[in-house]
Amino acid sequence: MIFEKISRLCRNSILNKVIFAFLLVMTPLYVLSLLMNKEGTRSVRDEITKSVTASIHFYLNAFETEISRTRGLQQELLVNKDLIKLSALGNQMTPYDKSQAILRVLDQMNLVQRTGVYIESINIYIPLINRTLTTGLPLVPLSEEDFIVLYQTSAASTSPVIQWKEGVLSTVVNPSPLLPGHKLPQYLISVNYSIGKVEQSLLQFMNYDQGGAMIVHPDWHIAKLKNMESQNLPLMIQSVEESGDLEHVTSWDNKFISVSQKSNKLDAVMAVFVPEQEIFGPLVMRRNWFWMLGGLSVCIIMFFSLGIYRMVHSPLIVLVRSFRRVEKGELDVLIDDSRKDEFHYLYMQFNAMVRQLKFTLREVYEQRILAQRAKLKLLQSQINPHFLYNSFFILNEMVRKHNDEQLDMFTGQLGKYFQYITRSATDHVTLETEVEHVRAYTSIQGIRFSKRVQVHFGEMPDSFKTILVPRMILQPIVENAFHHSLDQKVKNGHLYIHFVENEGEVEIIVEDNGDVLDDDLLLRLQRQVLSFNDEMESTGLFNVHRRLQLMFGEASGIKLTKSRYGGLAVTIMIASGGGRRV
Repeated sequence: MIFEKISRLCRNSILNKVIFAFLLVMTPLYVLSLLMNKEGTRSVRDEITKSVTASIHFYLNAFETEISRTRGLQQELLVNKDLIKLSALGNQMTPYDKSQAILRVLDQMNLVQRTGVYIESINIYIPLINRTLTTGLPLVPLSEEDFIVLYQTSAASTSPVIQWKEGVLSTVVNPSPLLPGHKLPQYLISVNYSIGKVEQSLLQFMNYDQGGAMIVHPDWHIAKLKNMESQNLPLMIQSVEESGDLEHVTSWDNKFISVSQKSNKLDAVMAVFVPEQEIFGPLVMRRNWFWMLGGLSVCIIMFFSLGIYRMVHSPLIVLVRSFRRVEKGELDVLIDDSRKDEFHYLYMQFNAMVRQLKFTLREVYEQRILAQRAKLKLLQSQINPHFLYNSFFILNEMVRKHNDEQLDMFTGQLGKYFQYITRSATDHVTLETEVEHVRAYTSIQGIRFSKRVQVHFGEMPDSFKTILVPRMILQPIVENAFHHSLDQKVKNGHLYIHFVENEGEVEIIVEDNGDVLDDDLLLRLQRQVLSFNDEMESTGLFNVHRRLQLMFGEASGIKLTKSRYGGLAVTIMIASGGGRRV
């Protein structure tokens, strides 16, 4: 169903097809980029987790080692002879001996404190002499009730470190609470750890502008936060107690990666909170830029597709409208083909098609008109009263004068003439046949004009004789010369018919020495030949000109110039390669 809708949408418009094609190409690239971004995020997350886990593991090992070493020093201090003597015989010792013993115990306590990394102070509680020995200041005596509570808390805990009041410490007692028969110890040694020093050591995990690190025990915790409000601490501690190795913790408007590891020796969990924003910020920014780029790309695709659509659609509209005008019969439609793109070729071919169509229609139309007029003129020639009357008058004169020799020639030429103009089996004849017909016509006219006009035929090349030409193309020109130029000559009238081959072009030149031609008349005749007018004589010069062009092409036709003999020169031109032969 979806594919059918997409297919239907694409069929409706070129614009939709272009947009769909671009999106079809770009979508896999965007999907691949998203997958690569997600894979990069996951890879960075795994690497950060591994790095933090390794750091936690190293830190916990060092921290456990330090606690174990301190615990061992406590055990050594537990069997100190002076301390045992003070806890057992302190009331019986002289003040001097007691003070000397206390000083020796304090020296060993100071030595232990100096070797400890996280030790803040060491306290020894001796109930017998009601005395607290300490390396820290100020001295805070331990009451009997606090002594009992501290002893019980230490005995109940399985961890080497317990919470006492606002600090954490490690305690050992003598004798051990595990020995039977002892309710209270003779003395208690507590090592107070500096929370500040531990927090300071946790700063090595604070490589970002925000975050936290902590060691969480069910009974105590040490935590260091950086640029975070303390009200977030309970939530973070709770998440550490409930979490596995990796968990997201939401703290107000920030997200953290919590990497935790448990210490079996301390029965505690160490966790480090790393802000996701600072780790994945560049990736998130790239993802946002990617979405922005994606949106921008879609907009660019839309505008680019619209531009292509307009570039293609607008010229097509011009072409379609031009075709519709041609369908309505408007053949003067031409499109500006000055464009420099592919539509230049289409427009150029359209214009060529219209011109060819116009020429073809005009050719067919003119052929019909000219054929009808030629037939009409042929009929008119058959019954031309002037030519017929003149022929009979000449014939009568010859009979009356008994000019048998000239009569024989005249009747023979007259028969050939009427035989040619009345034969309509074909529209084309050889040039030799057309010239023979003109010879017959000029012979008849020569008798009529007597000695006033002489006709001179040049020698026709053999290659001209077999060229097929339209019938009656030469007689109208010769007839025009007799009627308009030589008819006014009283004597010395000359008509010349030459045959010339000019670079493969066939030329038949008919010229006279008439006296009536001037420049204005020549110009008017030239215009008549080049322009079509329904009122013109159908077998006149224009008729011959168009029939030659229709048969041999636009380069053929007739040309009017001034004769070198003073009259009119009419040149029939048949273009090179245009003549068909029998």
